[in-house]
Amino acid sequence: MTSIILLITAFVLSWALTGLLVRALAGGAHQALPNERSMHERPVPVGGGFAILLTLFVLVPLWQGLPPENVRLLLVGLVLLAAVSAIDQYTVVWPLTRLAAQLVAVALALTTLPDNMRLIADLPFWVERGGIALAWLWLINLTNFMDGIDGIAAAEAAAVAAGVVVVLSMRLARGQSLEATVAIVLAGACLGYLVWNWSPARIFMGDVGSIPIGFLMGWLLLDLAAAGAWTAALVLPLLFVADATVTLMRRILNGEKPWRAHRKHFYQRAVQGGARVPDVVGLLTACNVVLILLATQSTKRPVAVLAASIGIAILFLAVLAHKAAPFEKR
Repeated sequence: MTSIILLITAFVLSWALTGLLVRALAGGAHQALPNERSMHERPVPVGGGFAILLTLFVLVPLWQGLPPENVRLLLVGLVLLAAVSAIDQYTVVWPLTRLAAQLVAVALALTTLPDNMRLIADLPFWVERGGIALAWLWLINLTNFMDGIDGIAAAEAAAVAAGVVVVLSMRLARGQSLEATVAIVLAGACLGYLVWNWSPARIFMGDVGSIPIGFLMGWLLLDLAAAGAWTAALVLPLLFVADATVTLMRRILNGEKPWRAHRKHFYQRAVQGGARVPDVVGLLTACNVVLILLATQSTKRPVAVLAASIGIAILFLAVLAHKAAPFEKR
């Protein structure tokens, strides 16, 4: 019951704060203008991520009490990423500065891990930590890259957070942990924001939302892996990871500059091919429900679950590619 109250509270608070932002950010420099990367055709207020973050900062301490020192470092990382992203929203921030902020945030969070916490014990300690850092950085940035149509980033974050709660509660018996509280608030906050971001969107979250949310999802997934549910940690974000990673590889193989803005993700091409945005987000959500169900069995049958999840991701990309076919033939 406490979890349900927390979820509803996060939903209502985020919904109310986002509604205020829709009105406050209308017009002027707060508008996202159509460009070579975007899929919208009219200016839309940007900055809805502030509502999600504020909901997190208000409700997590309220329900959990003052977080321990190691979690405060996580919050410092969130604030740093939000601040740099907010500045970048209104002026130009050098890409290396953004990357440096992400490295600092990830490094701070990694220092909170105990030295005896190992995911792959056969690897040298610093090789393992370096691999975790790179994977975390990629999740941060791909979450930003995948925030390209109405509702998709919030729907994915809510699904991943819900999956974390389910696995923590059903498989690891940690439903009342700090991580579960954060995940519940994140899910509720994203759903409250999604009311305003559903197609046609009245507001976008912007980098101030997608970058910190990617960072927070990385922390939640790392906690799952550290608790022994490493397969679940791989499975839950698989759809976003698959689309972003395959798209990046294709662009590199085609000789394109990967840092250039584009609209070549599978979900973007599907919309360009005529698919409705709600249908694409609905497909993502349906596949995520299947991944969550698979994740609940991951500690018993890790290999089978991972294989089935990869199959779901391939099917997801194949369906989007099929929907993109009319666009590809032009």
